[in-house]
Amino acid sequence: MRSQVLCRVRAGLFVVLVLGALASADITHVIWSDNFSQEIHIGRLSDSTVSIYVPPAFFSPSAVEYDPGSEKMYYANVSGFMPAIRRVNLDGTDDELIITGSVNDFTLDPVARKIYYVMNNHIWRADMDAADSNAGTLVLFQDNILSIAIDPAGGFMYWSNQSIKRAPINGGVVATLLAKGTAWVDGNGECQTFFGAVSIAVDPVQGLIYYVGNQQSGCVVGNNFSVIGHTTTNGGIPTILRTIDTP
Repeated sequence: MRSQVLCRVRAGLFVVLVLGALASADITHVIWSDNFSQEIHIGRLSDSTVSIYVPPAFFSPSAVEYDPGSEKMYYANVSGFMPAIRRVNLDGTDDELIITGSVNDFTLDPVARKIYYVMNNHIWRADMDAADSNAGTLVLFQDNILSIAIDPAGGFMYWSNQSIKRAPINGGVVATLLAKGTAWVDGNGECQTFFGAVSIAVDPVQGLIYYVGNQQSGCVVGNNFSVIGHTTTNGGIPTILRTIDTP
């Protein structure tokens, strides 16, 4: 049973996950990390309570995922002191090291029990249940990857290095779905320019890739602003869902 990620937004200082199960329409928790306060917050929707987990000293969590099979949170210190991926129970017990190293981003495949992570401009895959494992398998090499998402059932992985790209989940031919600098005319007749995505999430059921990124209101010069938008898993002109202050 896989977690259904309905919203995964990296905003520099936090990542938000809305969790549920594919077998149910129920959404159970909202989990987010704050690397300013160095805390992970777990909100339970059934009673609106929020608990706080403080990771080990000097660990500043800036990405978090949930595994419904083990009922554990995986979290990463993607930069700075003690970079690694760790996992812990929702009640804060049994914190353990999973991957050592400077990880840009990661995502989980709870069905196959695999973790996909970005390290040194490589996409790696490893056993998500192996404590302190550095025996990852190299999947693909790309430059400056900021965020990664996977669709195991569809057989694809997606990532952003400002542009949004796709490749087979075991590596292979890379397709650019939405290139940085793509321009289009919106419904008001105004030119808009996609200036890059810093975080992505895939909805394989609807065939959409959601992103947080930057946009310019103009094809040559104009005002820059941050947006939440989506494009299709086959690419195309994006749809802007909301303007936000910071990506």
